[in-house]
Amino acid sequence: MMTYPTWTYFVFTFPGMLLVFMAFMLVLGHYRGYRLTELFRFNAMIKGRQ
Repeated sequence: MMTYPTWTYFVFTFPGMLLVFMAFMLVLGHYRGYRLTELFRFNAMIKGRQ
């Protein structure tokens, strides 16, 4: 990830935003019971059931 100049600029200029992103990922994964990647992983199964 650190090979992308835009991402590198963003990380070093606004390090506090990384905490916001981490908190968002924890909330989504912990309180919802699934991770964001699992939404895409099981999307075909959910569509097949309807």
